[in-house]
Amino acid sequence: QLDIPLTIENPETGEQTDLVGLVDTGCTGSCVHRDLVRRAKLTMHAFEKPIQVYNADGSPNVGGHITHYVNLWVRVGDHRERMQFLVTDLG
Repeated sequence: QLDIPLTIENPETGEQTDLVGLVDTGCTGSCVHRDLVRRAKLTMHAFEKPIQVYNADGSPNVGGHITHYVNLWVRVGDHRERMQFLVTDLG
């Protein structure tokens, strides 16, 4: 686990939020917690088909299916990149 300071920017509004992100090299994608999406008032986009989420032991994740994503600008130091994040609650 690696925590890094970063800034996210909502592409629709330009509003920026400083936070600490978790780099999880075992994760297969980029995720953002649904509570942060609500607090930062980020614009969610719906997937046509929900993504099923399973834990390492094969059991369904209690957070349910992933139904939405957000697009964000992410800045770490001098590097800035537009990224897509799955909106979820992985626990």
